[in-house]
Amino acid sequence: TTDSGATGHTVTNTSVVRSSTESKYGGYSAYFSSANLFIPHHADWTFGTGDWTVELWIKSANISTHAGIIDINKYSTALPVINQNAGAVTFQHVGLSVSPAFTTAWHHLAFTKDSGTVRSYLDGVQKESVVSSYSQSSTNGVILGNYYNGNYPYTGYIDEVRISNVSRYPSGTTFTPNQ
Repeated sequence: TTDSGATGHTVTNTSVVRSSTESKYGGYSAYFSSANLFIPHHADWTFGTGDWTVELWIKSANISTHAGIIDINKYSTALPVINQNAGAVTFQHVGLSVSPAFTTAWHHLAFTKDSGTVRSYLDGVQKESVVSSYSQSSTNGVILGNYYNGNYPYTGYIDEVRISNVSRYPSGTTFTPNQ
């Protein structure tokens, strides 16, 4: 697994499998089963109170399991954390979700912050929004496939994770996710 972004971060893999049988974009995805990917701390993950977007394609093996999908401060109490539980996916810091339409099919998830409003999107459609003064100041790196001291492993596929320091979907915009 590699970071194909401009910065080219080092990715540490703890037995995540590269799958060519399931992918949404680019011919392969990462399959997680009690394993994770870790990217060390970098200024790219420190958004402060500015705008940002976290988005990815996901195909969960079991949507009823409580599992960490992405933790942008690696097992810290300083979130954000995107997790799944009982058929919903939640951006934990502000309580936004993308339920109830979340299933075991491929879905595009996006969470954005635009001028103080945090929004959740499922497959290009805004689900919820909330005004938030949340400030992201990560110092511990990014982990995919788990959160909270490693106690909530994710099982399923993740493809095309993009973390940006801009709001890619402002003002509740409906969009067609890249496929």
